[in-house]
Amino acid sequence: MLVVSATGCHHPIVYNKNLKQPPTIDPSVYTVEEYNTNKTSYDDATDPNVAKLKRNDIVWGLMTDIEIVYNSQYKRLFGGKNLTSVAGDTITLGLGAAGSIATNVATKTIFSALNTGFSGLNLSISKNYYAEQSFQVIGIAMQTRRDKIRAGIAAGLAQDVATYPLNQAKRDLITYIQAGTLAAGLQELQEEAGVQTAVVKTPAAPPSAPSSPFANAGIAQNALTWTAVTGATTYTAYWANTSPVTKASSKLDPVTVNDVVHSSSTGLDSTKIFYYAITASNTAGESALSVETHAQPVPVPTAASPALPAPTNLMVQMVGSAAVITFDAPAGAAKFDVYKDSTSTASKSNKLFTGKSNLYLDTSPDASKSFYSVVALDMTEAAGTQSAAVAPKAVTPAVAAPLTPQAFQLH
Repeated sequence: MLVVSATGCHHPIVYNKNLKQPPTIDPSVYTVEEYNTNKTSYDDATDPNVAKLKRNDIVWGLMTDIEIVYNSQYKRLFGGKNLTSVAGDTITLGLGAAGSIATNVATKTIFSALNTGFSGLNLSISKNYYAEQSFQVIGIAMQTRRDKIRAGIAAGLAQDVATYPLNQAKRDLITYIQAGTLAAGLQELQEEAGVQTAVVKTPAAPPSAPSSPFANAGIAQNALTWTAVTGATTYTAYWANTSPVTKASSKLDPVTVNDVVHSSSTGLDSTKIFYYAITASNTAGESALSVETHAQPVPVPTAASPALPAPTNLMVQMVGSAAVITFDAPAGAAKFDVYKDSTSTASKSNKLFTGKSNLYLDTSPDASKSFYSVVALDMTEAAGTQSAAVAPKAVTPAVAAPLTPQAFQLH
């Protein structure tokens, strides 16, 4: 699920609804030094669980840094209504040598960790050719492409380091950065158009089995996601309460996307573990089962249950004139209400967002002077405790241009 708004006062950034977001690492303190410390711990780890933990710390830390840089660049390109000129905006990051001239903490960490180089396409976009709203559609396509890659990274991080090593995660992060370019947005639109107009041909063989299945435990339900398979038209999730799962096991209704929610009218039994395997199908047949994944649902809160605690580690970081709001979700939370106040006294008088993400972006003119608080809600919509109001941190320094910037000029 992706929500993007190119205009207006503010908009939430909501990623794939099935992804389990780990504690957010504050990009203002996830430095090159901390990356080096985590990398050393990863390299020296003899316990696979420790190695997995350090790999995930590194990847989520770098991804949070990438989000801060990307949101700043995205706002510069698409945040204003006057798109007559975008000269010098470098959405493609030139890694490697540019690290020596970058002054932003998040950018330095990205450059140091992903020490490689690539370049984007030089584009000259005529405003007479692209209407203003059509140009913003490219921005939505950029977000869509990044969301697909992010889902694959999240699924990889659920695996052990032997299956998904740090070097592979780094390569995927570079792809994630490249997806946030105008060229990638145009390519996404071209691929979508190609799918709509392509001549239907009967495939010669069934597709391969889906990879990287991931089960995320929810309240009385489990959410499944997996890597999309080329040539697949539908996917089927098989499940059982014991392993192994076979094609004789119970199954969910086929879906056409690479995610599905397993639930029932009475809710899944929270005392049981549910095992899953996924197949992909086309007109030639059904694939073999994927590797298994499993999750145990969270019990449904009762009327006698205590209210959810307030979200923790609430942080508000200014990126340009926008406030980036992040927090850690308490166990059992199904959605969140984000409130905005003009003083440090938290109230519920001005609800800014309601959503399932723990990352939001407020681009209102008064963002730098406001205070933000969050309330977690359970599956029954019962509201928990409101967090204390937090004011934004100081404005993040501007991102330095790479040595070989890629300019995008509107005429």
